[in-house]
Amino acid sequence: DDALAAARGFDFDAAQRQIEAAATIREDSTAVTHAQESIAQYRTHQIDNAAEDARRAMRGSRFSDAERAIRAVRALGAEQNLVASLDEELRLSRIYSVYRPGETFRDESPLGALTPEMVVIPNGRFMMGAAPNDPDARTFESPRHEVAFERGFAIARTETTVAQFRAFVNATGYQTNAEQDGRSFVYVEFSGRISRKRGIDWRRSYNGRKADDDDPVVHVSWRDANAFAEWLATATGKPYRLPSEAEFEFVLRGGRETRYWWGMDGPTEVVENLTGAKDESSNDRIWTNSFPNYSDGYWGPAPVASFVPNPFGVYDMAGNVQEWVLDCWHDSYVRAPGDGSAWVNRGCTRRVARGGFWGGPPNTARASHRVSLSPDRHDGSIGFRVARDLVVIPAQIAANE
Repeated sequence: DDALAAARGFDFDAAQRQIEAAATIREDSTAVTHAQESIAQYRTHQIDNAAEDARRAMRGSRFSDAERAIRAVRALGAEQNLVASLDEELRLSRIYSVYRPGETFRDESPLGALTPEMVVIPNGRFMMGAAPNDPDARTFESPRHEVAFERGFAIARTETTVAQFRAFVNATGYQTNAEQDGRSFVYVEFSGRISRKRGIDWRRSYNGRKADDDDPVVHVSWRDANAFAEWLATATGKPYRLPSEAEFEFVLRGGRETRYWWGMDGPTEVVENLTGAKDESSNDRIWTNSFPNYSDGYWGPAPVASFVPNPFGVYDMAGNVQEWVLDCWHDSYVRAPGDGSAWVNRGCTRRVARGGFWGGPPNTARASHRVSLSPDRHDGSIGFRVARDLVVIPAQIAANE
């Protein structure tokens, strides 16, 4: 009885001493055997409860609570492999929450099956900006500097599609900058020029024709893209946003430091929707500045995920359409954040677009390429994709509320 009482008080050392004392009186006592079994079961039950408390705290990003629960597991005398496993789960949870690198997921949202498929990007560090030996490097792509991501994040596997953007407009009644302007810039196949044309908005493709549902949405401004991300965050209760410029370059590189994610030179196999010397328009035009001996079969944007993903499992980062990111434009990386966060200044008048596009010369597909644009800009070459934080500290949520 004394041993059981000590165990219920979590003093298992005292319980063991009482058991040993009882055994000296009658070693083969059924009472002693029963007490030993009851204490073992109780200890196992408490270990299981503490381990579940730890995992529940991790799922809620309550890492201090998780640490306390793991200490309880250790104090209860759990096997070392369980304690080590929980320690590792806590380490990963601080970085990725309930997800793991390379995992894909969709959150529940009003978009239903159209909710962006997200891929978890591993945390890490990389050198951002153009390498000193890059012949196409521009001054605003320097100085090259290290960026370290303390936590992982998720990014949409594809650019936002026409169907996804339509669902957003239908749900909110949102009116884009192109709709307000009554026009946008399109590619005119007859002349090969970019011209402003009336009646063009997100429902149209790069050339003014009706866009298909799985085409990347274009004719959207930075404000339109940001409005979509903010609505998705509100609708899901998850921290969706546009990716930071550092995140975009990190993902585009796919863990590599070459000029392009596939290597130092032009591709030797079809990898993205890029300008290729073997591409031809419907009226037999060819690109004057393009990748030699390359063709992807498209003159304008291709349906999302038409080609191979990069090493992080993400599609169309270097081509198809340029993409808006969250950052304000800066003429250099002097004083740029080193933690991968967006570099935003109050009242900034220029925003950043990243990645190459269906009509861009080869140098625009480089990992370090960046463009300064007005946040109201919209044309047939610019779209976007969303990103999402994985680890959200409850105190931060309360502060935001």
